[in-house]
Order: sequence, then C-alpha cells, then structure tokens
Amino acid sequence: RILTYEGITLNKMDKLRLWPLTYLNDSLVNFYIKYLMKEKLTTAGCPLSSDDFHIFPTYFYSRMSYLENGGTAYRDTKSSRQKLYQDLKGWTKKVDIFEKKFLIFPINYGLHWTFV
Repeated sequence: RILTYEGITLNKMDKLRLWPLTYLNDSLVNFYIKYLMKEKLTTAGCPLSSDDFHIFPTYFYSRMSYLENGGTAYRDTKSSRQKLYQDLKGWTKKVDIFEKKFLIFPINYGLHWTFV
C-alpha cells in the first residue's frame, strides 16, 4: 500500500500504471475522481459543489452490464429487471440521485475510459 485517500487505496502496482504507454486501472480512475471532487471542485471558484454530483464507482457499469456467467445482464423480462434492481439498489441507498444535478458514470470499454 502506498497511500489511501477518501477510501481509495493505491499500491505499487497502481503506481506502475502511471508510466507512459500503460493503461490506467480502476483504482487510479476512482482516486483521481475523488481527488478532483474534494480538492479541485471546492477550491476552483466553481458555482457547483461536490453535493451537486454523484459519481458511480468504475465497476458499476460492469456490474450492471454482465452477470456472473459472462452473459449480458439486461434482458427485457420482468425477472431479469427484478434481479438487476435487487443487485444494484444498494448502490444508491444513502444518496437521493434525483436531488443531484449531475450523475457521472465512468465506463471502461475497449481499453478506453469514458465518463457519461
């Protein structure tokens, strides 16, 4: 372990991912998001605050998209929708996402990071 910031722990392997021509991993992306929200957004004179945002963890999209057997999670059936809801409902139980101005979903797809 190299450091822990806002509940995100970085280790030596994460540090190696900062070298040129390497790919960022979930830990680094989660760390940077937390850092930007806590350190930069509140001090940049921005009219928004961190309370205006809810940023889902980097693995939210992966969990939402795939079941344990590697198949696609979303099937347009009642039982499939109920299972997906049961699996994901706890991720926002302490957050009213309808009170937020922005919901941000970090997605790693095809070795590229995107924020939706």
